[in-house]
Amino acid sequence: MVLDLPFKQALVLHISNLLDAKISEARTAIHQLQEAKNNDTKSSAGDKYETGRAMIQMELDKAEFQLHNANQLKKDIQIVSAETPHEIIRNGSLVLTNWGVYFIAVALGKIIFQNQEIVVFSLASPIAQLLKDKSVGERVEFNNRTYEVLGLI
Repeated sequence: MVLDLPFKQALVLHISNLLDAKISEARTAIHQLQEAKNNDTKSSAGDKYETGRAMIQMELDKAEFQLHNANQLKKDIQIVSAETPHEIIRNGSLVLTNWGVYFIAVALGKIIFQNQEIVVFSLASPIAQLLKDKSVGERVEFNNRTYEVLGLI
């Protein structure tokens, strides 16, 4: 695999689009749950009504948490510069190792981009902390594996 700036720029745009989709899904879920909560009519079985509303509220809280997280990730990806190459690993680095391709930007996990599996994680992650400030040719040990930096942009 060849790491270059156009690939990295397209990757950042792809991640931004993924996050837009997550934001949209969370907003839709919140809207639907609020409607369900508002339309829930009180039945003669009071406990059943309260249990139903509590379950809707739990789902609403979960959707609002997902929206908050997706919005934060979106803000974080917007500050990643894909315009300049990196000589050492830092936030915004796209790293090729003997164990795979890693993009240090936001905590998103594994994605498929242009038929390539890429693990997207934040600089706060344990492996990113080990890779930080390394350059091509350097190695780190993580989970009983030796990761060698083969490429960096």
